[in-house]
Amino acid sequence: MKNNILITLLFLSFNLFGQKPEVLQYFDTSAMKTSVLYQELPIFTLADFQTNNNNLFGYYQVYKGLQQSDFENRMPSLAVLKNKVSQVKNAGILPLSILLVDYETIKDEALKNGTVYQDELGFMHNTSTESSIYNQNSIFVSSALAIKHKGLEVNFILEKSAVYNLSDNEIASIKINFNDGLGFKNIVFDKIIPVIYKGAGEKHLDFEIILENGKIEKNTAILEVLYSNADRKSKFDADVITFTSSITPDLAVYGEEISYPGVGEYQIFYSTGAENELNKPLFIIDGFDPEDGRAIEGYTDIETGEYHMGIYDLLNYENESGETLNLGDMIREEGFDIIILNFPEYIRDEDDALVDGGSDFIERNAMLLVELINTINAEKVIVSASSAPLKLD
Repeated sequence: MKNNILITLLFLSFNLFGQKPEVLQYFDTSAMKTSVLYQELPIFTLADFQTNNNNLFGYYQVYKGLQQSDFENRMPSLAVLKNKVSQVKNAGILPLSILLVDYETIKDEALKNGTVYQDELGFMHNTSTESSIYNQNSIFVSSALAIKHKGLEVNFILEKSAVYNLSDNEIASIKINFNDGLGFKNIVFDKIIPVIYKGAGEKHLDFEIILENGKIEKNTAILEVLYSNADRKSKFDADVITFTSSITPDLAVYGEEISYPGVGEYQIFYSTGAENELNKPLFIIDGFDPEDGRAIEGYTDIETGEYHMGIYDLLNYENESGETLNLGDMIREEGFDIIILNFPEYIRDEDDALVDGGSDFIERNAMLLVELINTINAEKVIVSASSAPLKLD
């Protein structure tokens, strides 16, 4: 019996999300106090997202479920929201968003005793129109509309259109603690909020809203802040060089009407004792890395003390004594120079598109490697026949 109930709930949930107008056409919703009928999935509870520390993916999950459950269609589709987010982010601004929703769910008891049932064609029916068959719920969820941001200086914005209030209460004020050591800030809609972090790492954005009835709602969102190349230069004197390929691959076979050159970045780790002199280069190329999750060099979050591994750290290994050593360090002691090529996320100048280099076309990334080899060949100092320029046949 329990298995049957679980299957029924899953089937009901998916049908409510996927075919709401049709599946509920015979369902009497006149006793509902809201216009949002959401059916909980057995695998998670929507209310947990208010107490959890959510990232963008969690926010999108809640948003999509509530948007598809709203009879009045007061929220744009998730695809429309994502498109709007891309436009704002391309302008160098990180948008914030808030959900405050009163919603109802069908009680398990009503499903078990047949007050609410699904017919053989998949349509939902209810033999009672009483409000007692519903649970009354409210949820407040917030997020920065990005998983991570590259750069310690962040320009946030909370646009009024990004506040989705589907409740009976107006929001009187909004405060956010951006985890920058300056405490809560009062938020004004559509105004840039500049924030400067002392170091990279996971930042907890604490949202607090006060409703007109005096009730206070709280939620915490997570944003991963990464060092930009400029940050690495100023803090660690790390020279990460950004470059554009001079070769544009033909990507028409993939349906790309217009092909663009790629943008990459590299850092040179000179041989031990060398004074920034290239003569025996070895290349390390980052592989499949969506959203550029790996920096070239690892770093320590100065606030948590947690170390975030970089591409160079992938050369670590343990010897027979259990000691952690680095193959790159050993190679550099032998007189070789290591050049690490990374494929970052970037905004393309030609069309303002957000390009994820870590999962971009392999042809475009290959041309970046060709460009880098040519650049290094032009810079290196030939000291022997063994260090002759690399040939690209």
